[in-house]
Amino acid sequence: MASNLVLDNSNINTDNKMVIHKHESFCLRKGWLHKGIMYIKDNPNPSFTGYEACDELGIGKNMVKSLHYWLQATQMVDFSKKTPRLTSYANIIIENDPYFIEMGTNYFVHYSLASNKNMATSWWWLFNQHKGTTIEKTQFVSDINEFLSIYLKEGKQYSENVLESEFSTLIRTYFEKDVVEDDPEETKICPLTELRLIKIRSNISGKKIYTKVQPDKDDIDIYILFGIICHNLKQNSDEILINELLTGDNNIGKIFNLDKTTIFYLIEKIQSANLIKITRTAGLDTIRIHERYTIETCLKRYYDSIKRGGHKCQSI
Repeated sequence: MASNLVLDNSNINTDNKMVIHKHESFCLRKGWLHKGIMYIKDNPNPSFTGYEACDELGIGKNMVKSLHYWLQATQMVDFSKKTPRLTSYANIIIENDPYFIEMGTNYFVHYSLASNKNMATSWWWLFNQHKGTTIEKTQFVSDINEFLSIYLKEGKQYSENVLESEFSTLIRTYFEKDVVEDDPEETKICPLTELRLIKIRSNISGKKIYTKVQPDKDDIDIYILFGIICHNLKQNSDEILINELLTGDNNIGKIFNLDKTTIFYLIEKIQSANLIKITRTAGLDTIRIHERYTIETCLKRYYDSIKRGGHKCQSI
C-alpha cells in the first residue's frame, strides 16, 4: 500500500533533528532506488538490519545502511511506521520508469532530495542557503558548521573529518570526473551526475573549486517544473511572484540553479501548455495557476507525455 506522505517542505521533524553523514560515505548509486523500492514492494516485512537484508539486496552491511538512508532522503519510502511504505510518487515512478532512466525522473529525485531539510541537510543547505555559485571544501566545512550550530544542542558539533566526508559525498552526488563509457566502476556513480548541476575548475594555486551551474534550459520537463511550482504555492493561493520562483527556498530557481532569464523562458513554455497565465507589471510580475496540480498528477502527466512520444528517453 502506498503511503500518503507528500514531499515535506514543512519538515515533519524539528530542526534540531537535522541529519548529517548518515549515508556511510556512499553516495546514491545507480540502481539503488530501484533495488530498495522493489525490495520493499516485494516483501511484506522488509528489514534493513542483519545479514538477511544483505543477502536479498546483494550489497554489504554498510551499503544497506546507506540505501536505507537514501530511500528516506529522496523521500521514496516512509519509514515512520513499523512497516516501511512506498510513497505514492515512488509507486508512480516504479510503475512508469522502474530503472530511473528518464531525465525527468532524476530531476524530480534531485528536487525531493534537495528540498528535504531534515534528512538531507547538506543538500538542502547547498541549494537553498549557500550564497554564490562556487563551492570549496574548507569554506563548506566552515559555513555548514556555522549553519548547524544554530540548531544543535549547546556544546555539540561535528568534527572536521565528518564534515569533509559529507562534502565529498555531496559533491559526488552531482559530479564525477573521468567517467568512461562502459566502465565497470560506472555503477558506483550517482545517477544525478547526469543533471550536470555542478562542474569543477581549479584556481590559480591548483585548488579544486566546484561551481553550481544551471542545466540546459530545455532539459527540465514542464510538468516537473509545474509540479514544483504548485507544491510551493501558499495554501489556498493560485498566484506566486516570479521573483519567488527565483529566490524562494525549494523553488525552481534555487533547486535548479536557474537565473531570471531562464525562469522566464521556462514559465513561458508552461504558459504555452495552458497551465499558467503570466502577468507582467512593474516590479510585481506574477503567474496565476489555472488548476493546481499535485506532485503525483504532474508525474503522471510527465510519463503520459513520454508514452505519447513527446520526450526522448535519456538513459543514466
